[in-house]
Amino acid sequence: MEKQKNPVILIHGIGGAQLRQKKNDQLVWGAFTATNINVDSAEGIRALALPIWNTDESLRATNISDLEDDIYASAPLEKVDFTILGLPFSVQVYQSILQTLGIGGYYDSIADIGKINYGREHYTCFTFFYDWRKDNVSNVKEFAKFLQETTKYVKKKDKEHQVLRKDLRFDVVAHSMGGLIARYYLQYGDEDVCAQKNPEVTWAGAKHISRLIQIGTPNTGSIDSLISLLKGVQYSFLLPQFPSALMSTFPSLYQLLPRSHHKIFIDKSGKNVPINIYDVDTWEKNQWGIFAEDQKSFVKMLLPDVEDRYAIVRQYVKAALERAEAFHRALDVKAKIPCPTQIILYASNSVPTPNKALTVIENNKFKFVFDKEELQAPGDGVVTIANAVGDSQQKNENSLWQSNIPFSYISISEGTHIGITKSFNFQNNLLNILLKSSPPNERVQNLGEATESGNPTFD
Repeated sequence: MEKQKNPVILIHGIGGAQLRQKKNDQLVWGAFTATNINVDSAEGIRALALPIWNTDESLRATNISDLEDDIYASAPLEKVDFTILGLPFSVQVYQSILQTLGIGGYYDSIADIGKINYGREHYTCFTFFYDWRKDNVSNVKEFAKFLQETTKYVKKKDKEHQVLRKDLRFDVVAHSMGGLIARYYLQYGDEDVCAQKNPEVTWAGAKHISRLIQIGTPNTGSIDSLISLLKGVQYSFLLPQFPSALMSTFPSLYQLLPRSHHKIFIDKSGKNVPINIYDVDTWEKNQWGIFAEDQKSFVKMLLPDVEDRYAIVRQYVKAALERAEAFHRALDVKAKIPCPTQIILYASNSVPTPNKALTVIENNKFKFVFDKEELQAPGDGVVTIANAVGDSQQKNENSLWQSNIPFSYISISEGTHIGITKSFNFQNNLLNILLKSSPPNERVQNLGEATESGNPTFD
């Protein structure tokens, strides 16, 4: 019988899957052409938003994950199609990773990897695509179901092809927010521990994960998510602007916020400005994001038939912020037992990345400046190297990093948040790791406690 390498599961980040409406199968995310939704219209913004209009005073952080609509994730987002002045264009998103896996002999039947046909015997690569707008723990539960189904499928195929595996576990390659979903699952399995004040890391997910490979994952958040909630987002100058009122309906975006204790808010002298980022009163009082004056028309589009719109908005944002705080608390727990899975990180330090918010007071409200050079730090343009590593001290030199994440190997290279996946060095390095017959036996301590012999490998 033939020995086989671990099958691979690819997990995308926020925005990384096509979203469609169940009722008519219309694409609401993944292409921006004349036939797709217009986020400047009431119909378009309600199509992509999570339905906050279906909530009431019973909404809490503990049940925000129950919010459902008629949108489903239909496929991974290999590229984004759009039109300018009637001309078609496209931008690659995850095509580079899929092609890299294809070169290594991993074939995902869902994806069209450069028109290469690897044959029926290849069942070695799978893509977990999900509704990235939703609460991350709810997507962890979906990932757990996906793992169970995929495990059964691989075992069936192994039997058909007489493949011998001593222990069927997966190598998970996760980009950006996908790395948080995978890490939460690795730490707790599919258990929702967010209501617990002191959850205990069990490494329950190690039963199914042999190696977790994170790429540009914001392990302790990203200021980019705060900017998106405050100002909305334009993913490319070629794509439409998504208003903050729309972005504020996505629980996942709050769960990408940076940690308050990292002292990200500073005054002109560089001193810390104490602001509780998880407090809805702070958001409402300072008219941040969906509470801003310029978002009133979009709030009306979201809640056209509601008299007291901002009562619903406030209740929703409060639940989303509290859920984010609980999610962060669960992720940041220091494990008391060794991790049985190898955790690998690929991150960039070549692009100036928002790291601090210069905080000024205008009309008795906190306002922020993000784009000054002195507010930047090394990263990939979205995630700083310190936040990728999960450094509690927020330093940018590896000799000073302190993290509760037990990394075995950290590769620091050049590239943007998506661009890092197009680097030859990254592609070659990734395949080298995946094609090893088994992960190293050695386990390393967390970075903050690492000894000379127990340090993770750096590249």
